[in-house]
Amino acid sequence: MNNWLRIGHEWLLPRQCLLCRGAASGIDLCPGCRRALPRIENPCQGCGTPLRSGRRCAPCIQHPPPFDRVRIPYLYADPVNALIHALKFRRRLAAASVLGSLLGAHLKDSGLFPPQWIVPVPLHPKRQRERGFNQSMEIARPLSACLKVPIAPRLARRTRPTVAQSSLQGADSRRRNVRGAFSAETRTAQTAAHVAIVDDVVTTGATVIALALALKSAGVTRIELWSIARASEP
Repeated sequence: MNNWLRIGHEWLLPRQCLLCRGAASGIDLCPGCRRALPRIENPCQGCGTPLRSGRRCAPCIQHPPPFDRVRIPYLYADPVNALIHALKFRRRLAAASVLGSLLGAHLKDSGLFPPQWIVPVPLHPKRQRERGFNQSMEIARPLSACLKVPIAPRLARRTRPTVAQSSLQGADSRRRNVRGAFSAETRTAQTAAHVAIVDDVVTTGATVIALALALKSAGVTRIELWSIARASEP
């Protein structure tokens, strides 16, 4: 019965693509807009940046990040950036469902050994009150449902407010901004053999590296980084 109700609802109120308003199927994207998503074909295994050849970029070879695996399917470019902007700055939570579903499909296609928990990058309580939601958590919800992996919302927290990373220029200033900004619940972390950090977009990686270091310091043994998009450094 529920399936017939869903079919009837979609016939009366057909899905619209969030990007072009054309007819959508499955998730709220039309086939044309989905094909236009700028996929990363050969990502660095340490940070996700696109490579012409090889498995790791020179910075990751010299200074390996604290991730056991990185999975980032798309470039932060049109139309992926439009979906992320719609979520973060126009509060279109339907975009989170699309982004989480796209990331889930990529993870399934690339061969997934499921982690124990998903850890969305936490916002400071002050920032979350101002925004009204945490975009990483909103992306993690459909991702969790797709992969059947639970979210651990209290495993990590942001201990102090920070300036928005997008307002800072250069990797050094971004690293200083988030250094020591996270902590992890030690008793829970010590039972976590494998977790995946989820973020919307990675630029320098300063935020997710700071979070991963806090998790490992608390006792997590294996950490993956999952993000929908990789941006070029400012």
